[in-house]
Amino acid sequence: MRAESKPVGFRPDAAQPSDDRCLSWQYDAGTVSIWTVAGRLRDIPCTGHRDHLATLTACRRGETDLVYRDGKWFLLATCEVEPAPMNTAPVDWIGVDRGIVNPATTSDGDNHTGRRLERYRRSLQGRKSDRPQLQGLL
Repeated sequence: MRAESKPVGFRPDAAQPSDDRCLSWQYDAGTVSIWTVAGRLRDIPCTGHRDHLATLTACRRGETDLVYRDGKWFLLATCEVEPAPMNTAPVDWIGVDRGIVNPATTSDGDNHTGRRLERYRRSLQGRKSDRPQLQGLL
């Protein structure tokens, strides 16, 4: 298939990767500068948790993705951080059994399910009680 037969299209909500030539960070000012087809946009405010901003300042390497999700803009930056040392002498531990009825049950007896799963289960229960029983079909 030739390129002329089908033009290239982009999803409106697709992430836009940018390297240091197209997107620059001004850490002290808390802003970014982005090169666009309309020219350079300067002094765009950005914020984050102070610990994350410190990691960003010290460890950011490579490209940054500009993402639009749920009506908000996000910058996803690649950071190279030193791996934490392995804990070779744990004080305590816990086992997790993954199942179908309870997605996670710990060895101390706690059941863990997600909010979405619980809402889905409650909605199913409501639907089942609203349905008339089918009789005489078997």
